[in-house]
Amino acid sequence: MGNFGGSLVARSTAELRGLMEVAGFTGVDRTKLLAGGWQVADFADAPRHGLVALVQESGAPAVMKFPRDLGHSISMP
Repeated sequence: MGNFGGSLVARSTAELRGLMEVAGFTGVDRTKLLAGGWQVADFADAPRHGLVALVQESGAPAVMKFPRDLGHSISMP
């Protein structure tokens, strides 16, 4: 059971795409590097607890953003 696609931003020294795939995200695009050690990648689908799995695996803060029409985002420290 997944969600609609969106974007995920995380502050991690590990490559974000690999972390996302391990956490069960599918259709993950190439990671883009941002300032301050943050990375962003778009995804096609996320498992129900994908963000939790990613944060537990990496220990890094992350924000998952869904398309505008869904009107929400989720963040974890």
